[in-house]
Amino acid sequence: MFTHIMIGTNDVDKARPFYEAALGALGHKNLMPPAYAGMAFRDESGAVVITTPANGKPATASNGATISFHAPDNASVDAFHAAGL
Repeated sequence: MFTHIMIGTNDVDKARPFYEAALGALGHKNLMPPAYAGMAFRDESGAVVITTPANGKPATASNGATISFHAPDNASVDAFHAAGL
């Protein structure tokens, strides 16, 4: 159902040990090198990405968060959008 979930953080370096330990306990490894300003954990069901918000504003309960649904094709995306309107 989901392709990825993005979680915003104000401090990637401070968040890194938490997410690497918590998601590591579930068998997921951070795929991004330490120098990268974010983390990415992926398997066949989707991905979890942790990074600072793209708009440069502080991460809050929803700023920096993205939930992406899997769609089989562009027509499905258009139908999803139309239904949401």
